[in-house]
Amino acid sequence: MRRVYDGFAAPLIGAALAMMVGLIAQPAEAQGGRDDSLISGEPRGAGESMSCRDAATSQRRLQIAGGQDARVEDFPFMVQVRVGGGLCGGSMIAPGFIMTAAHCVMPPPGARACRPDGPGKCALADPASIQVVRPGPDGRATGETAGATRVFAHPGFRYPTGPRDLGALDADVALIRLDRVFEERGGDYVSVSDAAFDQSFTKGEECARVAGWGLTHVRDSRLRIVTEGPKTDKLQALNLALQSKERCATRYPGEISDNMLCAGDGVEGFNTCQGDSGGPLVMDVGGPVQVGVVSWAYGCAQAEHFTIFARVGARAVREWIDGVMSGRGG
Repeated sequence: MRRVYDGFAAPLIGAALAMMVGLIAQPAEAQGGRDDSLISGEPRGAGESMSCRDAATSQRRLQIAGGQDARVEDFPFMVQVRVGGGLCGGSMIAPGFIMTAAHCVMPPPGARACRPDGPGKCALADPASIQVVRPGPDGRATGETAGATRVFAHPGFRYPTGPRDLGALDADVALIRLDRVFEERGGDYVSVSDAAFDQSFTKGEECARVAGWGLTHVRDSRLRIVTEGPKTDKLQALNLALQSKERCATRYPGEISDNMLCAGDGVEGFNTCQGDSGGPLVMDVGGPVQVGVVSWAYGCAQAEHFTIFARVGARAVREWIDGVMSGRGG
């Protein structure tokens, strides 16, 4: 099995690290009618939760992998993050600040872009190589564009230094300070989970939503080799069930830290895929609240596996975010 991420192209690093391999797939079967209840709905009050299965229909394939076209108004905070030749998602959390994954802005050791900065670490990408783009009304990344003036990655993040390095990939969160503030449209900024809210969904099985421009189809992963389809140029969305840390640990023994969050149904073909890294995992509780950042998985939307998200409400992560935003961290 392998851990996978998609910020930069890179070779294998030991036996534990590999990038997603984008083999061309036959298109997944045509999707049925849209069920908008799986994407959005009335904001839920504090303490309320919704299971993804409460709203499920036989047409669960909402193309993130197995998703469907997103309504841009459901994700007004969504952005596309371009780092050199890499593609990731991101979210607007405050005027002039974007949150994404640390691995999106830090090339893995062994990559041509890596400037070593300690075990399992490389220097962060040059801000001049970063471009952040908002989606246009049709979901394509053709909207306002901004550059970056500063990049921050959580100091706890690093890549595996060997096949038994299970402490790696922790706190996979980065912040990008933009060189301009985007035009305000209303609902532009997503709330970030804090430690108190983070504790309210620890049992799992509540419903969250994720969006991205990554690969859209997965056909066969029986041999842990995933056949993937092309990226889409339209923003895609999918509902995912949150999983408890205990259940997640049965799939990834010894690899799930307190700064990680698990989501997905374990159904082949439905989850995040290459190009979705850094995107927000959002719950609707009186409004959108970001609880995770797309981080890593074994393969792409494989059966019996979940996607791992950086847990932004974990105390060590949220305190770092607050420090950077206030000018005390980084």
